[in-house]
Amino acid sequence: LSSAFRNQMTSIETLSDLDGYETDGLYKPVDYMTYVILCILRSKQGFPIQARRALRLAVLSYEEENRGMSVGKPKRGGVICLAKAALYCFDRGMTSIAEMCSNFAQENDKATTAKALAKNLPADSPAEIRHYLRRAQSLVKYHSGDYTAAVDLAEESANVTDEPKLQSEGYVCAAECAVGSNSPEISLRMFLKGFAC
Repeated sequence: LSSAFRNQMTSIETLSDLDGYETDGLYKPVDYMTYVILCILRSKQGFPIQARRALRLAVLSYEEENRGMSVGKPKRGGVICLAKAALYCFDRGMTSIAEMCSNFAQENDKATTAKALAKNLPADSPAEIRHYLRRAQSLVKYHSGDYTAAVDLAEESANVTDEPKLQSEGYVCAAECAVGSNSPEISLRMFLKGFAC
């Protein structure tokens, strides 16, 4: 993690040197994924305030990278950052970190939904955010051995969006989860749905 920061900023030598605000003066922000991993690290170390600060910086960095993307109202930037980080970590075999990211994303989504309901705002997340959150949740279920729930959540991730690329990714995820349950017919059906997108 410190190497990732050093590659993006020359003033950081160790993680103890980093409180998150060193990046304020940079022209290009540090990649949001680096901040999400820092959030997980600080949470595991028992520093909740530093973890929240790192997540806030991840959201700011994500919004800078993805201008024009709706993160809902109230904002659900933390949800999409954590969900995408979970998928990134699952793809690279870091399942315990990925599960933490997915669980944090789900908690963040629940808190944001409660905040929206308290303010009489729409409680639904934007479709893209729901897609990434459901895919991350499906992989958590898959790695815990609950293949049926994994397939259902992955298929739901495809059904919550109208974006063909995201639909295809959701169906492919469902097909991969179905392979784990030794259900080749379900897997084939999901691959065909993904191909049709």
